[in-house]
Amino acid sequence: MSRVIKSFFVQIQSPRVIENDGSTDFLRVEAGGSLETLGAGLAGLEYEQDVGHVKNQAREILQETEQMVKELIQTARQESEKIIANANTEAQKIINDGRDKLKQIEEEAFHHGWQGGYEEGHKVVEEEYNSKLQEAQNLVEKAHEEKQKIIAGSEDEVVQLAVAVSRKVIGRELATSPEIIVEIVKRAIQKVGDREELTVRVNPENMDSTINAQDEIKQSAKGVRKLKVLADPTIAPGGCVVESSNGTVDARVERQLGEIKQALMEVSPNA
Repeated sequence: MSRVIKSFFVQIQSPRVIENDGSTDFLRVEAGGSLETLGAGLAGLEYEQDVGHVKNQAREILQETEQMVKELIQTARQESEKIIANANTEAQKIINDGRDKLKQIEEEAFHHGWQGGYEEGHKVVEEEYNSKLQEAQNLVEKAHEEKQKIIAGSEDEVVQLAVAVSRKVIGRELATSPEIIVEIVKRAIQKVGDREELTVRVNPENMDSTINAQDEIKQSAKGVRKLKVLADPTIAPGGCVVESSNGTVDARVERQLGEIKQALMEVSPNA
């Protein structure tokens, strides 16, 4: 499960186009250089600092989530084991009571010479003992079933938690780096067959970033002759829908989160 979550975060972060190799050459103003060059370099540095801040936040969220998941699973395990232990204790008590009663009748019959009564009493007690034994077995089986329900329930909570964390990380990244929408649009267009005329629908918050990057988007996807960008408030920030003559590519955030949830459910032991 953790591999699925981590691979998703890698995918979310992959659109980043600025890589910090540790050098600061881009800040150096050569002789005859301009203040604009220096300003651009500072802007790039500020952007990378923002990106680093988001990554640190995402890392903190994942660490907190991992701890919450461990505690959740541990609690479920302890609760289920407690149910099993109580069931075994109760079952053993039922069995011991039946044995004690059977032994008592045998001893009374032996001391009083009640052969007929002994045989009849032994039969009655044996039937009662077998009934109690079955009751004990049913109790243990029910406890095991309850244990599986608890574990399955905790796994579902873990999946829901992972999806919630994914949504939170996406929101923080988009808030700090709104241009990520451009890379999301590019990836969506790569899945389109006929790219000659495309309509891209994005949330109104992502309109400016997408429109300003139209040329960049066209260059990244060969064959795009006409690209129209429309605002669609039904699409959450960070997602898009690409329409072409051949069909539609749905890259909305909720759709992506749904795929994550499905992937997590598939790797769950009880799925």
